[in-house]
Amino acid sequence: KILINPLFNNGNIFQKMPRFNIISRIIVEPNQNFVYIRVPKAANSTVTNLLWSCVQSEESLVDNINQKKYKNDFINAKQLSLKQASLAKKYYYFFIIVRNPYDRVLSAYLNKFSTKKYVEKFGQKISKYGDGSINFKSFCYYLKHGGLFENPHWIPQSEYVWPSYDRLDYIGKVEKLTYDLKNIFSVIFDDCNIDVEKFFGPKPTYASSKRDDYYDVETKEIISKLYANDFSLFNYKFE
Repeated sequence: KILINPLFNNGNIFQKMPRFNIISRIIVEPNQNFVYIRVPKAANSTVTNLLWSCVQSEESLVDNINQKKYKNDFINAKQLSLKQASLAKKYYYFFIIVRNPYDRVLSAYLNKFSTKKYVEKFGQKISKYGDGSINFKSFCYYLKHGGLFENPHWIPQSEYVWPSYDRLDYIGKVEKLTYDLKNIFSVIFDDCNIDVEKFFGPKPTYASSKRDDYYDVETKEIISKLYANDFSLFNYKFE
């Protein structure tokens, strides 16, 4: 079904197919005619929750209590009929929110490896690199040596872009999120008075302000190479 889904098929049998853990992260809203490509660690919880509040206009957000509910209330690309997918591809408003790759990778590390679940699942792999412990440099080496696609939170953002870069109507950025959300919401909603400046998501990691504490020349080089498509596609600067 995925292979013939119009959102992922352009008629070329040799084309690249989406990774399965990405498909369910593409929100399709048939009532408001938009497609939101949710990129983990790029404000996706906040954006999804704000969208939910506008779609479910009679209900209000309850901070972070119902995170999974807000996401699960939307239809995702995996659940669409082929007719729905075809309509979406032709007529819906496609947008994505992205983030500076240096900050997104660091945010994924700070957020996920403060939890027992991720330490137990990936800790042994990561500790094989660097000095044998779980630290950011070891994490970067782990990504370099095969770990890049093992979890959606650090898969390159360019991998999420479907059906094509040219089909995107708006590329928003975490670095100017309020401005971009106001523009996006003004297009997809006739009337939504939600405060887009209000934060609804997991506890922030403040990765951008911590970049100098974690990166050195070597780790910047690793991330620059691994996420080269993200830097060029979304116009971020290499350092």
